[in-house]
Amino acid sequence: METAIIRRMRENEAEQVADLLVRANEEHFTTFPPSVASGYRTEIVDMAHRRLFADVYVADVAGRLVGSVTYLPDAADDGHRWPPGGAVLRLLAVDPEARGQRLGERLTGLCIDRAREDRAMFLGLHTAPMMAAARRLYERLGFVRAPSHDFDPLAHYGGAAGGEPSWGLAYVLRLGEHTGGT
Repeated sequence: METAIIRRMRENEAEQVADLLVRANEEHFTTFPPSVASGYRTEIVDMAHRRLFADVYVADVAGRLVGSVTYLPDAADDGHRWPPGGAVLRLLAVDPEARGQRLGERLTGLCIDRAREDRAMFLGLHTAPMMAAARRLYERLGFVRAPSHDFDPLAHYGGAAGGEPSWGLAYVLRLGEHTGGT
């Protein structure tokens, strides 16, 4: 495969990115409770809303979008309770046919670089226990678990609280001298 170019998503690519996000997450939709799967699917395809407060980047191989990540320069825009002073990485996705080429690492690295340029104190993200490859990537890049920022996806997507420990797992990469309570 040709080398991917990492760049900002273009206006006319929103639908392609939404399709990519669904394809890349299809395996997880079957492991999530139905209300979470439905809510998450609705959230990831809502590109118009996301672009109001976030930057969406893509991995482009000869005009084919094979990866995407969303970067929020202000963690307060994430909808989860992050402390002030941070940025958030959301919705890292790589097309199943393009996996194994370090695209996830490159897209995550772009967010780390952006957070440093933005002088963020930390870069936060959420993932799930069943997303083992993503968790390994984040840990390899220096992210550490931040259980105080975990969330309950059942409650988040409008269902009843799960009653079990949260499985919206928070990770943080500390970037500044002050950790912002993370």
